Amino acid sequence: MNLFYDAHGTGEPVVLISGFASGAWLWFCQVDELSQHFQVITFDPRGIGKSKFDEQTTVSIEEIADDVRRILDELNIEKASILGTSFGGFVAQEFALRYPERLHKLI
Repeated sequence: MNLFYDAHGTGEPVVLISGFASGAWLWFCQVDELSQHFQVITFDPRGIGKSKFDEQTTVSIEEIADDVRRILDELNIEKASILGTSFGGFVAQEFALRYPERLHKLI
């Protein structure tokens, strides 16, 4: 599986999780401003936009929360604040439950 993600800015990491069937593009109006103060991480969930998956790959709230952890691992980030909108809020909550040690703030 190939996950597309993007990181902008420096400072405290903030992962933005979009709503159902949305991807990194959802945050285009917020990234420039937020990246002046934070390291802003956006991504396309499995099967959305530039993130691909095959028929053997599952897509669930739990799997997307695990993908957020994988992205943080790849960027060598220990803790991050997580902000989710709509469906992304469920993913953010699941991330907080599964990886409390990786969570700075749940926004």
